[in-house]
Amino acid sequence: MDIHRLSSFRAVVEEGGFGRAARRMFVSQPAISMQVQALERELGEQLLIRSSRGVEMTPAGAVLYEHVRRIFDEWDMARRQMSELRDLRRGRVSIGCSDTIAMHKLPEWLKGFLGEFPDIEFAMHSRHSRQTGRMLQAREIDLGMVTLPLSTPEVRTTTLFTYRDVAVFLPGDPLDGLPRLELADLLDRRLLLPEEGTHSRAHFDADLLGAGLFLGDMMQFGGVEIQKSFARAGLGVAIVPDFAVAADVREGTLRSAEVAELQMRSIGLAFVANRRFSRASGAFARHILEREGRSVDFEPPE
Repeated sequence: MDIHRLSSFRAVVEEGGFGRAARRMFVSQPAISMQVQALERELGEQLLIRSSRGVEMTPAGAVLYEHVRRIFDEWDMARRQMSELRDLRRGRVSIGCSDTIAMHKLPEWLKGFLGEFPDIEFAMHSRHSRQTGRMLQAREIDLGMVTLPLSTPEVRTTTLFTYRDVAVFLPGDPLDGLPRLELADLLDRRLLLPEEGTHSRAHFDADLLGAGLFLGDMMQFGGVEIQKSFARAGLGVAIVPDFAVAADVREGTLRSAEVAELQMRSIGLAFVANRRFSRASGAFARHILEREGRSVDFEPPE
């Protein structure tokens, strides 16, 4: 199917004659006539009838015109949407990250970005870091925020920010007022820990082993907010990321203290190596890296 033949046919119908169609298309009238005749031969149907009132469509011509109109409407829409993507007026970004990052970091990142690009759509998938890596590998999401290091084939990471796990407890607890603890200070307390199988738990267990210590009384949970809830109830000392408890400490509902043996951790931006980003995904990646002061050595593939 020749698009020029369809354009000529459409112009004749909408302009009501071959002469006006030729002027609209900036071609000669014989050229328009030839295009329409070629279309009629291709389809094996007469499409137009000349009359004293101009040009009228045959029943076949009327059927074809409805389809042609929709074809060109869709084409115009496609061109408009691609132009909007180039100008970053529209787009979609799919993200994978933990509940903790989604609650305590993602809102501030999105607020700034959507303030500049309000029509970009976001889809958020709450997953642990390893699950996020697998989703990236399967091309199910565009970007991930993960605990580093992450070893997933094809997935590349770059550091977003660093943090430290801290001990969290009620105001007035015997630990309150101590600016810095040691793991040995916690061994006679019930510890509220991340569940096994997560990066956070693996890091804590490694730090504990490195100090030559072993777990005593403990409970494990599938989310930081549950750990904090149990700490508020006075049921133990939670080990959670410092950024996830900062607001609670400011409000005075919880206290926190650094633990000497717990090492600094990193959260990274993860993406598929050599996979082209959409303009929206690339812009969001740059936005969050800039907000975290980490944009210098990163340029997403577009």
